[in-house]
Amino acid sequence: MITIYITETKMPKAVKKHPVENNPLVKFFYPMSKEPWNTMLRVVRVISSNSTHLIGLEVSDKNRFKKFKQSSIRDMSLVEWNSEAMSK
Repeated sequence: MITIYITETKMPKAVKKHPVENNPLVKFFYPMSKEPWNTMLRVVRVISSNSTHLIGLEVSDKNRFKKFKQSSIRDMSLVEWNSEAMSK
């Protein structure tokens, strides 16, 4: 005979605030993956950046994590900057 015990567990509540919500917000034009000749406006919350890539969460795509080639980014501009959130 097999005895099965069923217990009730509560799921953790979803975190509404994202840990990078105070990071800089930028917008720029970037080629579409299926149509590289066609560019699209991207709005991205920046996580990190170096000489080759910009890494962040694309706000216009449900905060999806993305990595962009710096050489393909066109007409970048700063939308939002929170100087108090930056490291000192």
